[in-house]
Formats: sequence, structure tokens, C-alpha cells
Amino acid sequence: MTRETAKKAVEFLKNKLPQTIRDPMILFVGGEPLLNFKIIKYVVEYIKNETDLKPKYSLNTNGTLMSEEIAEWFVKNNIHVRFSIDGSRKIHNQK
Repeated sequence: MTRETAKKAVEFLKNKLPQTIRDPMILFVGGEPLLNFKIIKYVVEYIKNETDLKPKYSLNTNGTLMSEEIAEWFVKNNIHVRFSIDGSRKIHNQK
């Protein structure tokens, strides 16, 4: 996703929500959202600085790209992270 597309998505959300709802849940998903971490950061900063929304954020990841820096940024921005475990029982039970 590009910054332009992300901005359009945020503006669409902002304009479609009733004025009584300013705290939506925004969930970052997709193949692996951390592949485009810079867009996640852009969206959070754009919403914080350019809208009146006060969303809650959540992210689904397989964790392979998680770093200490990213984890600290998630904590600082109160983003809830969910780790998925995908694959067959045989693969997950390997030692």
C-alpha cells in the first residue's frame, strides 16, 4: 500500500463514520503487515496529527519480522499485537 492509498483509506473511514463514533478499531492485516511497517507508522501518525479520530489499533503478524525497535514503537503507540501460528501440525511440532 502506498501513502496515498493509506491516506485515502483513512479519509474514507473518517468521512463514513457517524460523528458519534470517533474511536474505531483499526486492524492491520494482510499477508504480513510488518513488510510495510513504514505505512503502519504513517497511518498512525496521520490519524494522530490530521484527524479527530482516537482509534484503537491492532495488528496480526506471524512475528518473523518483529524487532525490539518495532515492539517498542507498538508499546509507545498502544498497538495491540496478535501473533498467528499458521501451518500444519507437523511443521509446528518440529524440534
